[in-house]
Amino acid sequence: MKVFNLTKHQMTSDQVANGGLNVPAAQAATELHDFVAMPTAADMQLRAAALMSLAQADGAVAGDGVMLAGPMYFIPPLVDAARDAGFVPTFSFTQAQSSWNTFSGMKAG
Repeated sequence: MKVFNLTKHQMTSDQVANGGLNVPAAQAATELHDFVAMPTAADMQLRAAALMSLAQADGAVAGDGVMLAGPMYFIPPLVDAARDAGFVPTFSFTQAQSSWNTFSGMKAG
């Protein structure tokens, strides 16, 4: 199964080596991924369907996987749109890593 990346982030080299395909139009589609106000259900459905269309334009067909990500309130519309298009919803696992920076010479106000 091919997996088409519909997130706004590039796939890792491991994901690509395992058959993942970036969809450059999806990575560039900030108007579909980013929310500046709470969206309506209809807006989320339209955005999710538009992302599925980008996968189809890159060659995805029913039975292929689509990698999804976004705010938690956007995940159900994404999964619904993927299934409606015949795609298999998939999700990336990445380990969160944080680092602490130590600053010296700072004075408290």
